[in-house]
Amino acid sequence: MLPLGDGVVAVERGADRIPGSEAARRLQLKIGRMAAPDDFDQNRYAGSARSEFLNWSLRNDTAWDYAADARGYTDGIVLGYISPDWSLDYGVYRMPAEAGGQPLVASLARASGQNLQLTLSAFPTGTVVRLLAYLDTAAMGSYAQALAIAAATHAPPEVAATARPGRRKRGFGLDVEQPLADDGDTGLFLRWGYNDGKEQSFAAAEVDQALSAGVQISGRQWRQPDAQAGLGLVSEALSAPHREYLAAGGTGLTLGDGHLDYGREQILEAYYRLQRVWPEDPGPVRWQFGPDIQIIRNPGYNRDRGLVSFWALRLHVEY
Repeated sequence: MLPLGDGVVAVERGADRIPGSEAARRLQLKIGRMAAPDDFDQNRYAGSARSEFLNWSLRNDTAWDYAADARGYTDGIVLGYISPDWSLDYGVYRMPAEAGGQPLVASLARASGQNLQLTLSAFPTGTVVRLLAYLDTAAMGSYAQALAIAAATHAPPEVAATARPGRRKRGFGLDVEQPLADDGDTGLFLRWGYNDGKEQSFAAAEVDQALSAGVQISGRQWRQPDAQAGLGLVSEALSAPHREYLAAGGTGLTLGDGHLDYGREQILEAYYRLQRVWPEDPGPVRWQFGPDIQIIRNPGYNRDRGLVSFWALRLHVEY
């Protein structure tokens, strides 16, 4: 970090975060192995499976096909200008050699995932707006080309067989958080994402359009200051060539069963988190208890599936 002034801001303890202070206006550079969502598309109310929503579509913009290996990590460089009113971040990362693969392409000149994010935070209402644009370059396949070959050979389409180095995928995202009360612990969130959907889903989720929104409510509203509840809704879609490819019997990064009665995938998730310190004095043990439910309509964009319900329980004990 390179400070650009004398002002500082406090940094609270958190996951992957050491408490202390940072320069309020600064340049910062990160180089190494990392996960792209740690620096882009963050949201105060929908960004952590540890304590908030479990569904990936409520933690990230799933139409953002960000660079990652099969475990979600990559090597990259992130350069950012940070100020109290606005920030600008640029990141470039290594892409996997094949869709969903573990090995990464060594040369950024051959394959890369580039991300540019503008964050606006000077609104008097406490609103934070993040605008994201990304460009992926990799040996991707083309859904339209796979369909054309299948029509000529009378065989199921195979998008991986059409992979060609240097293909590009472009996308955009909008991420908004709006504090309402309780020092910002109660608030709303909104995400929207889009990519062109012409090239195969390569590294992240098999989604071409995503819209999610929801609310986080602090337990202060019912005299439980350490409690928290959340409700989120998601609607996701595929591009025309992507859904035609799956309907023709093709398989993708995570989808494909030979048939598709297409419908938008819709997700509802609700969670509750109760946190306590016991005993209160001196308080050596902290625990969290959190039930969660997800209801998914048209899972995998197939109207022949669903409704599907998922129940979960999170328990965390810390000494």
